[in-house]
Amino acid sequence: MEYKSILENEIKKLRRESIAYDADKEAERSLAILEIVKYLDKKALTKTSLGLSMKVQIKLLKVHLTI
Repeated sequence: MEYKSILENEIKKLRRESIAYDADKEAERSLAILEIVKYLDKKALTKTSLGLSMKVQIKLLKVHLTI
């Protein structure tokens, strides 16, 4: 009976660690997308000839970021 309790506690611990790991990975992904958006914002301001296409890309990335 004691072994079952120990095993259940270990399973709970592993699940918490897995959830935390997934959250960290999602946060890293979101930060990377945000950096891309910032970069494209700068490009859109400096390159007026490409401004329209860059603005479209920025909007697409911002929509993706909110999803």
